[in-house]
Amino acid sequence: QFLKTKSSGINAEWPLRPGYSEVNGDIVYWILEEDGDMKIARVDSVAVGKMVATKAIGSDELVDVKSLYKAEEGSAREREQADKAAGQGARAYYLEEYYANHRHEQDIEFSLVPQSIKLGESMVLELRAQNHTDQEKSVKVTMTAAACSYMGDCGGDIKKLKNNIFLSAKQHSNCSLYVSPNDYIPILAPDGSLKLSVKAEVVGTSQIYTVTEQFHIRKPKIVLTPNKTIYKKGEQLKLKIQLTNPLHIPLTNAKIRLEASRNLKPINVNCGVIKPRNKMSATVSIKTKCCGRKLIVATFDSKELKDIQGESVIEIREK
Repeated sequence: QFLKTKSSGINAEWPLRPGYSEVNGDIVYWILEEDGDMKIARVDSVAVGKMVATKAIGSDELVDVKSLYKAEEGSAREREQADKAAGQGARAYYLEEYYANHRHEQDIEFSLVPQSIKLGESMVLELRAQNHTDQEKSVKVTMTAAACSYMGDCGGDIKKLKNNIFLSAKQHSNCSLYVSPNDYIPILAPDGSLKLSVKAEVVGTSQIYTVTEQFHIRKPKIVLTPNKTIYKKGEQLKLKIQLTNPLHIPLTNAKIRLEASRNLKPINVNCGVIKPRNKMSATVSIKTKCCGRKLIVATFDSKELKDIQGESVIEIREK
């Protein structure tokens, strides 16, 4: 029934409406005025439904099945369905007023500079502003980096920046928020991520840009190295396990859980305390049991750092 979201849109029966919003909803950014009134600052029509992924049959490859669930992003059909959905909302009047006043090109084009954030390293979060007019422009910018839980809830501000940027005619400029490991490590949950909220107001106009972006922080991987890749059934497999602590603090109560379907019951390898920026190494011996291509999976857990994995593939043959 979920496939009906593409053909039926928002006019389908109620159970499909949450599914539609997950696939093709528009994100609406609101501003709450001091007098309690609300107004729309920005509508992001492309943030939702960038990919609908599933696992491929017979392999571990990822397959994007988005075309089965929604019309092509930006097409007339996709926008028609989105407008219908917005028209049935409780605040349809606000959206109609917003679209009536924002069909024209904006003076300043804003965008977040793509980032690749590695755990334990400093990061620079940047907002790019491009002036499309023949006049100088001034922009008031507020950038806030916050800790974000696994479920998306904010866990407290990490760092905040308020700044004014000045744009010459037809020129661009960046506003940057520098975040060091000392800023985010004490606040960030072991399985958390970083959320950046931006508000930019063009002085002298009604243009306001707002965006909230969640950044995935790249973590190290567990390196699993078997002493060879092909084994005879019943032969002992020697597996070397390595992991580097990316943080400037020790990892306590550290352990690695190993699993291998039909060959190894889950076992825990106690790592104790892993010193800052140090590499731990351990070797385990496993008796091979069942033939075929087997996947060994390792998962790391500690008080300070979680959700780190590694894997290795071996082949077991009859004697």
